[in-house]
Amino acid sequence: MKKITLLMVLIIGMQIHTFSQNFFTKNKSSIEVLKAKSVNNNSIDSLINSCIAEIKKDSIKNTIQQLQNFGTRYMLAPNHKDVALYLQNKFISLGYNNTVLDSFIMVTTLPNSSIIDTTMQYNVIATYTGNTNPNNVYIVGGHYDDITNVSPMNYAPGADDDASGIAAAIEIARVMKKTGYIPESTIKFVGFAAEELRAYSDVYGGSQHYLNDALNNNENIGFFITHDMIANNTAINNWKLNINYHITSGWTVQLANNICQNFTSLTPINNFYSINSGGDDIPFARVGIPALYFVENEWSPNWHKESDTIGSCNMEYCAEVTKVSVGMLIKASEKPLGIKNYFIINPANGHTLQPSWKASTENDLAGYKVYIGRNSAIYDTVFFTTDTSFTFNNLLTDTIYYIGVNVINNKGIESAIIEKSDAPGFVTFANGILIVRDSKGGIFTPTDQEVDDFYSQICDGFVHSQYDATSVNKITLSTIGQYSSILWHMNDDNWCPFSILKNHTDLLRNYLNLGGHILFTLYKPSEAFPPSDFKKGSFLYDYVNIAGISNNTSTRFCGAKSFSFNLDSLYVDSLKLYGLYNNHLRNIEIFSPSQNGDILYLYDSKYDSITTEGCFKNKPVAIENNGTVKNVITLSFPLYYIKTEEAKDFIFHVMHDKFFENYTKINETKSNNFDIIAYPNPASDYLVVEGIGLKKLSFTIYNIVGQVVITVNLDNNSSKINIASLNAGIYFIKINTADKSKTIKFIKR
Repeated sequence: MKKITLLMVLIIGMQIHTFSQNFFTKNKSSIEVLKAKSVNNNSIDSLINSCIAEIKKDSIKNTIQQLQNFGTRYMLAPNHKDVALYLQNKFISLGYNNTVLDSFIMVTTLPNSSIIDTTMQYNVIATYTGNTNPNNVYIVGGHYDDITNVSPMNYAPGADDDASGIAAAIEIARVMKKTGYIPESTIKFVGFAAEELRAYSDVYGGSQHYLNDALNNNENIGFFITHDMIANNTAINNWKLNINYHITSGWTVQLANNICQNFTSLTPINNFYSINSGGDDIPFARVGIPALYFVENEWSPNWHKESDTIGSCNMEYCAEVTKVSVGMLIKASEKPLGIKNYFIINPANGHTLQPSWKASTENDLAGYKVYIGRNSAIYDTVFFTTDTSFTFNNLLTDTIYYIGVNVINNKGIESAIIEKSDAPGFVTFANGILIVRDSKGGIFTPTDQEVDDFYSQICDGFVHSQYDATSVNKITLSTIGQYSSILWHMNDDNWCPFSILKNHTDLLRNYLNLGGHILFTLYKPSEAFPPSDFKKGSFLYDYVNIAGISNNTSTRFCGAKSFSFNLDSLYVDSLKLYGLYNNHLRNIEIFSPSQNGDILYLYDSKYDSITTEGCFKNKPVAIENNGTVKNVITLSFPLYYIKTEEAKDFIFHVMHDKFFENYTKINETKSNNFDIIAYPNPASDYLVVEGIGLKKLSFTIYNIVGQVVITVNLDNNSSKINIASLNAGIYFIKINTADKSKTIKFIKR
């Protein structure tokens, strides 16, 4: 029966793929949608119902009581290993023989103290190996350590924070074994150590340690859920659950909402959560793994107090929250894992989009479905393919298309749809510099107009235009492709979690591949860019050439010392700082360059490097891409707060010397006309260059990496240059006279 079903799918898929070649020219209205059947959805729902029926509040209460009975679970208390051993034995007693203590050393500087404590900490990891796709991993857990603001070494009951969270994970493990449920993918139940003092330690808690190991072992994590304080609720009716999510949480938010609404009495409250906040979900979210943080809607008045005891907990509410995670784990485990490394290639021909993704590792993979439409999650049609890319031709220019891709296995079960959008467009690179504002105001509240005026001033002499990215939902290639260079600035560290940049790295990847140039000048690139594990294949590693970013809110930045012989140092404008932080900026991050990243500037501070404020001194704050395509420069500080003349000189060096932008004010006092044109643009076999009223011109054509490919001398007013031997791409033709020069960018088809 499986072979017949799959064969039918393949035949239908091939028919639809053939029809797709003319679909968007012959019929621009929607057609009958090929809808994927919800194969086995009823059986999956039945599995969820059987498990949640076994969730018992008394069982959860018993686990919380046992944890409270330790007196304290403070990570520095002598008994913290005993707590880990209790959890390990608890999982083993439930039938999880593959339960281990994963130890790691933490060096902790106690809050408001100079005392440094070095301890061995222990994550507790219980593994339920998947039956079909054991390499796909879904994680649920909570932290078992606790703290109070009185004397945590002696007494810290921590019933809600966070015995409730780890008790929920244990309850899920119990009911899965009791009902005989065997997952298709691997499920891990984790009790994390050292969450409460993670900000004061050299390792960001047990969750960071787990993630480091997972990345080193190439663990294929589908999603991560942490329960942290899920037992406080005084409401009689309309119970609510806060679902804290991140920009990379994606489809998991919808899944959590679906489970809440269909399997529990909870109302989901979705809250966007910064990746620079606290919680065991943060390390996962920072590297792009879908991560959720479940927390009670009513913040407990007993938080970090000795009154956080089991008597103040609502066990029925805690059990209801536990049901959400059960449902999510089963729903996800029974489905294929969604695609990864998905992006849309835009070849800039005005009518084509090419979605591409990494091959699925599902053992029972049948193929992929590719959906397309003009509204998010509403698709005109769907196609089947076994390839890892798909080409849509004959699309409408400058029309936004939403393209979703999911995985389908041999049972006909489909993964979540991962969606991206783009618009077919043309690239001309004809209009100079596009100045993109990706923030509102700034840390010391300059107006948008003041910020715009500053960037316009430092770009004076270059052809440039302003663009407010915060006022649009979607930026298209046709919009930015009219400009040969982009200056993308963000001047407010509070805006970083909401940056427009996060949702447009695929667009910028396309733009750069086509030959565009970008100067990023940003507050907190760690938040402004989408999360990344800084591995090859990510935008940050491959294009920005950053292998790591560090942040310390206590450091103070007064300027950037030049690390390049042809660049001058850049220092803050004290008139814009109003004496705050001793005329320093805070939250300026430092970079670790990747293999092809060249350091341009180093962090400077008036504070000594041995102080907390000055500890970033002489660390990189500006990186230039020195790989195959030398067209990205990134500053970890906003130029707006740099002295105007210094910023202007820097812009001239970058835009004129590195990005080949034409500076109109060179020799502007001379009366000689210098009217040079090059056409056609784009060009195929020949490029015609004309210089009105001038003789004895020399022309040098460079490719986008600065290599000379053609040199021509001209003795009359025009020249027809044979460029047929050049590969398709972006080139620069530099026209020189005895005292003038001009650079024109052109496209070779």
